[in-house]
Amino acid sequence: MFMTAAERVSPPSPVRADVGRSPFVRLRELLSDIEPGKPPISLAVGEPQHGVPAFVARVIAAHIDEFGRYPMNRGLDDFCQAAAGWLGRRFALPRPIDPAS
Repeated sequence: MFMTAAERVSPPSPVRADVGRSPFVRLRELLSDIEPGKPPISLAVGEPQHGVPAFVARVIAAHIDEFGRYPMNRGLDDFCQAAAGWLGRRFALPRPIDPAS
């Protein structure tokens, strides 16, 4: 049976009417009638409004030589063994994968 593209498109679900709308717009609408006991905290993406905590500068300074490099790309041993086993079973590999490499 042949279907055109127009026939394959499902009508929008009334349950999922918010799909495709910004979650921030939807949240604003959901919270519009609520009067909290304290001023709201904006979670909008944008410019920071507060200073950086003092400990952040110390941590960055202590690890400044690590910037500009990717972190180690090694998983936990249990995960590596599970992943190697799954790959072998899933793809029926002719030899086992070494989880250490």
